[in-house]
Amino acid sequence: MLTYTHDPKRQAFYDAIEQARNDGLDFADLATMITAAEHDTQATNGAHSSEPEDVIYEPGELPDGLIDLPSAAEKYGVNRSRLTMWVKRGKVPRLGKLKAAAPGGGYTVTSIEAIEQCLRAPPNKGGRPPKKRVTNS
Repeated sequence: MLTYTHDPKRQAFYDAIEQARNDGLDFADLATMITAAEHDTQATNGAHSSEPEDVIYEPGELPDGLIDLPSAAEKYGVNRSRLTMWVKRGKVPRLGKLKAAAPGGGYTVTSIEAIEQCLRAPPNKGGRPPKKRVTNS
């Protein structure tokens, strides 16, 4: 018997597999059924990823208050990779992207206000604190 006590959903899944095997279902048929069930679940939940689908904007037709990352990097004098990292870390929201077929397309679109807020925030002084020096007096 397959047991996975930490997760009741997984345990129910394992129990269903074991029941199917006991009923004489061939392993290849079982694998096909599992794959089909996973595909149906993903289709029901939207997409294959947990990311929401992006809004696609035409280049040059962004609504007021939005900007693409290359334009923001040029406007504020910040490296584009830093802006990309802010989006990945959730400091700046990803509100869509430019149409990929257009020149300069496929770039992330975000809020001007969010970028300016990150630029005003004090830098994070992360890392290890300096060692305390011991002096013999």
